[in-house]
Amino acid sequence: MESLRRLTTGIAPMPGLGVRISKGEPMSKVPFSLMSTAIFGGSYDEETQELDLSFSSGRVYTLHNVPKEVVEELQDAPSAGNYFRERMKGRY
Repeated sequence: MESLRRLTTGIAPMPGLGVRISKGEPMSKVPFSLMSTAIFGGSYDEETQELDLSFSSGRVYTLHNVPKEVVEELQDAPSAGNYFRERMKGRY
């Protein structure tokens, strides 16, 4: 839960959250939160199109080759969990 608090309050994330932090190197994945009972939030790297999603179950999934538009649709969806199941799961 501490890791989630760090993501949603703007505190620098702890290692292991899918956000690469290197001295002198900018963060490549931008964290975001979701208003969802299924998905807490995630981080997205526009350059590599890699998306990490943190689920309420505690699992973190890394999806590859996810277009920015799909990430934006996920963030705007009335239900992020349904959007993930119907439009993303098994495709990325």
